Amino acid sequence: MKELQMKQAEINTACGFETHLVGLGLGISAETGELVDYLAKITNFKKPKPSDDLTNLKQKIGYECADVLVYLLQIANELNFDLEKVYLEKCEKLLERHNKTLLV
Repeated sequence: MKELQMKQAEINTACGFETHLVGLGLGISAETGELVDYLAKITNFKKPKPSDDLTNLKQKIGYECADVLVYLLQIANELNFDLEKVYLEKCEKLLERHNKTLLV
């Protein structure tokens, strides 16, 4: 994940992207909304368009997940924290809360 954070920082610099926390918050919110829309279509919770076949919807979901990840990486970079480290800490807390361990 650290490599992805560094890559995203390089992309932001190369493309001249400015990152402001409010803008990042709005951006991730919009992308998450698009993701939810496609998930609703793939589960038939919402009627898909005639052009939205299963393969097409899965591809769109993948792209929206990538968009959300881009925003997460940008937020982590802007606030200067290691997203992988925080993720792993969160996993440990979830396992502790549910009294579980992983066999690794």
